[in-house]
This record gives sequence, C-alpha cells and structure tokens, in this order.
Amino acid sequence: MQMAKDGYKELFEDWLPYYAGVKADAYGLQKTLLRIMATLDDTCVIHRAGYARAQEIKAEASALAEHFDMDKLKAMCERYAAEGISPGGAADMLALTILIDSILN
Repeated sequence: MQMAKDGYKELFEDWLPYYAGVKADAYGLQKTLLRIMATLDDTCVIHRAGYARAQEIKAEASALAEHFDMDKLKAMCERYAAEGISPGGAADMLALTILIDSILN
C-alpha cells in the first residue's frame, strides 16, 4: 500500500528503465523479475519465510540478476517451491511493469 501512496517510485525509476533495456532479450522477463525480487520487500515472501529469509532471497536474486543463468534460476525456483516460498509481490510488480511499459510505448 505504501508503494502506491509513494507513486510507485521504484517502478518508474528502476524497474521500467531496467525492463526497457532487457525486454528484447530472450530472458528479459526473468531478468526483470529477478531485479524486482532483489529490490522489493515482498510481503508474500516475508509472510511465508520471515524477514531474515526474505533478505537472503533478495541477495540471491540480485546475484542471479547480475550473472544470469537459466539453470540456476530453475534450481532457485525449485528450492523456493520446496520451501513454500512464492514471490507473489514481485510477480505483481512485474505485471504492473509490463502493463505500464505497454501503455507508455
């Protein structure tokens, strides 16, 4: 809710420009999701895994975004699924990023 009140600052200042730079890439959506996961305090993750684990997930997403590897992404997804962790907030923000990009472009 606070993000909406703040005018989605991260969306317009970080995620949209990042997405614009990678959307032509075959893995642009995955890379953008990782970028969002690395910067968002995802309440879905915090609720399911706790704040400390959420910070670990942010760090892992950041590292994978920086050195993207699809096999590592698949392994990360499998680990999170086994732990019952779903970055639903980040997925919502990815959808919003794509929507706003389509409106602006």
